[in-house]
Amino acid sequence: MEESTHIELFKNIMQYRVENKKNWVIRDIHITNHVLERWNTRVGPTIEYKSTLRHIFLKLKGIGGLSKINDEFGLIDNDILFTYRAERDIILITSIYGRKKLNPLLGRIKEITMHRKRYGDGIDLTQDYDVLKQQVLPPLPTVHKHLVIDDIKYDIQSYNFLGTGYISPKPEQFI
Repeated sequence: MEESTHIELFKNIMQYRVENKKNWVIRDIHITNHVLERWNTRVGPTIEYKSTLRHIFLKLKGIGGLSKINDEFGLIDNDILFTYRAERDIILITSIYGRKKLNPLLGRIKEITMHRKRYGDGIDLTQDYDVLKQQVLPPLPTVHKHLVIDDIKYDIQSYNFLGTGYISPKPEQFI
């Protein structure tokens, strides 16, 4: 992907996050082993530890990267579709369906819900390994500061491009 395409995609994601920041009040997030497995076969890049994926979700929560579609489905940066169960302000991510940009069917929530009710979870959403290797993580800030100066609130974030490939460090090593 060309640098100009990455920059345009990044701008769109940041605009989405600004508009979405107060969409969903979440205190904590829990991830199942099933979610990690689905991330690695449907979303990419490969993530080795469940704790790493949880930290990614927690970071995204803090910067407006998670949005609630309804009481069952949510999105990461208007692209990655996931299911969840909520109990007050704690959510359990129960599955990940994949990226809308790789599978346009995922933008049709009504049809997916009807199919699940009628046939169960019989949709094969697995992506080719070579396609998954080319995916990048949602943009995550390496620095995130909240400042108040003269009653004006500032939210300062700094980003580094991690690229594609295999993510194996423990969360505290890269987030």
